Amino acid sequence: MKYWACLLALLLAPRAALSALAVCEPSPPVQKILLQADAPRHLATPLAQHRQQLSKVIEQALIAHPDDPFLHQSLQNLALGRNGSARLDLIAKYEKLLAEKPTSPARQYALALILYSAQTSRAIHLLEQVLKAEPQHGPALLLRARIHTAKSFEDIAKVKQSLTTFHQACPETPAVFPELAWLPDVDFLREHAARTRAQLDRRSDLLALQSYTALWHMEKNSTRSDQRNELEPRWTADVRRIRGDAFPRSESWLGALWGAEFLLSRKIDGIQADFRRHFPHAWPSVLVDYLEAAAPGPTPEAFKAIKALADRYPASTGLGSFWISLARQAKDDGHVLADAFIYMKAAMDADPEGYLTSPPMQIEMATELVRRRIRLDLVAPFVFTGLSAGATPSASDLYPDAQKLQTSMQEAWRLFGFFPLIEAYVLQKKSAEAKDVLLQARLVLDRSRPPADALPADLNRFALLEARYWALKGSAAEADNRKFDALIAYRNALATYPAKSARGDDNRDQILASAQRIAKELGATAEAWTDWEAKQPLTGFRTGVGGPNAWRTLVEKHPATVVTEMHGRDFAPETLTRKVTFVSLWATWCGPCREELPFLQKLADRFKARDDIAVIALNVDEDPAVVPRFLDQFKFTFRSTLASRFAYDMLPVFSIPANYLITPDKTTYFEEAATGEGWIEKAAAAIDTALKTAQPERRE
Repeated sequence: MKYWACLLALLLAPRAALSALAVCEPSPPVQKILLQADAPRHLATPLAQHRQQLSKVIEQALIAHPDDPFLHQSLQNLALGRNGSARLDLIAKYEKLLAEKPTSPARQYALALILYSAQTSRAIHLLEQVLKAEPQHGPALLLRARIHTAKSFEDIAKVKQSLTTFHQACPETPAVFPELAWLPDVDFLREHAARTRAQLDRRSDLLALQSYTALWHMEKNSTRSDQRNELEPRWTADVRRIRGDAFPRSESWLGALWGAEFLLSRKIDGIQADFRRHFPHAWPSVLVDYLEAAAPGPTPEAFKAIKALADRYPASTGLGSFWISLARQAKDDGHVLADAFIYMKAAMDADPEGYLTSPPMQIEMATELVRRRIRLDLVAPFVFTGLSAGATPSASDLYPDAQKLQTSMQEAWRLFGFFPLIEAYVLQKKSAEAKDVLLQARLVLDRSRPPADALPADLNRFALLEARYWALKGSAAEADNRKFDALIAYRNALATYPAKSARGDDNRDQILASAQRIAKELGATAEAWTDWEAKQPLTGFRTGVGGPNAWRTLVEKHPATVVTEMHGRDFAPETLTRKVTFVSLWATWCGPCREELPFLQKLADRFKARDDIAVIALNVDEDPAVVPRFLDQFKFTFRSTLASRFAYDMLPVFSIPANYLITPDKTTYFEEAATGEGWIEKAAAAIDTALKTAQPERRE
């Protein structure tokens, strides 16, 4: 009996030890396979074909390593592509694999991985099963942390717990995923970035290459933009290491260096030569070729050279995008731009995943062709291709109302496509086709109409779309010589427009001129027009750019409003109507806002002793609890208030950051391309000018 007991113990010991081992990173044989699958694409090959070739490498490796989590992760990424259209098929495949071994942690993890963002609650359940069996399963810990950074499943305590356990199990493995850079706990983010940097400084493999970009963004987001001088030498040293002989040359190598140039906002000497030496037919090497061809500017010789590149790389949508950019500068009758668009469409048809934008790029191309009145015959093919490209659902449950937001976005895409299509049909005198698309646009508008109590920003967005519809309906009626119908449609457009945006967002003046012209042709008098205009609600075509004093607008809409600053001081908006105020809209999740805030702080410091000037930040975060901690962590002391409930009632803005200069008599949009200290000087100069020009009687 003792013999058999000892033998049984020996047989079971390796298995018990194996189950206690941490799963941290790929084994050396798997690392070699993953490096093969990280090969850059030759731009003569469509992306889908390239992915298929790499998938075969992984599938072959899975025969020898059937449950390796890193191979399955690579295979899923390749199969999903950029639009995720293969997700349902992949879920079915991994459901079948798990059914064969229902208690296998490896297969539970593989299914959880493909369920992430589609059936995330079930993914969490599977991950808990994995971690119950293997508490040190590194990929499962990282995926659980990643899930709990998402809005619908946000739990920062669980993120920290998962990452802490990962570090204990895998002290030499860098733990990064893109969303981690936006962790609201900046102190923890700094600690995690420091730990990751210490790990990366000892490594020169594929995993290190894939981790550097995430590290840089963690360091960037945990440091004020005016205090990053110490980071740039560090990032420069990282780039020097990556370009050294120790690091493997792969797609991740290209991506890390390409990302470093973007992060540093400058060209890195010699990096283009590195790209071309190792991967002459991949992006961004082909971009270097394009820049050389385009160096003379939009000349016939340059376009001939670019055309030769296009013939060599027919599936490169990146090349097509840059070609279009240069062609827009050409002073000709539109043939050069049309050629660029035709190439871009062919590249998109050959490589549907190569250039996914929102809205689809094809719709933007159709819009530009109509605006320039060239190749109107291409508008319909572009629109229909674009709507088809944007029809693939990429359902995600990571954010509240994600499905609703996606449906809304797709409806907006339809309108963005229908509008140039209607205009093209009108210009081509295709009346029946124009009427048909107008009917479809009306149906989309009716489905998309927001409720009356929606946010002002949403109501304004919809109003702009509906006003565009009425304007196009007017032009279609005018083309059919139905002048009275055209007049009604134009007037509906004018009455629908929201208050004129300070950014100059529409062509309402042209519509107003058309309506007045037709009214005169129909025999209307100037008095009749003035009488009609006076009876309309206050709409943008009768207000000046920027509108009246925004604080007064707020008082009129919400007389009892009391604004509470983050530092505890209350004030009534009425007190600001007699001052010059510089107002900045921002949110903690807004990257450009975070870049601008340190300089807003310096602007506020410059004028803090002035009683006639106020610099105020209006925060529009949905979750107000994150704001005080954010301000404290970055040591911001400017006047800031939670304003999501009233900001869009007083200011005509659809995006952030947005800055306004409010004087006693008007509100103007402050848009300045300068950054850093230059932005401060421009803003200060605008404030000084506003003080000199503000009406004296209003400033008393």
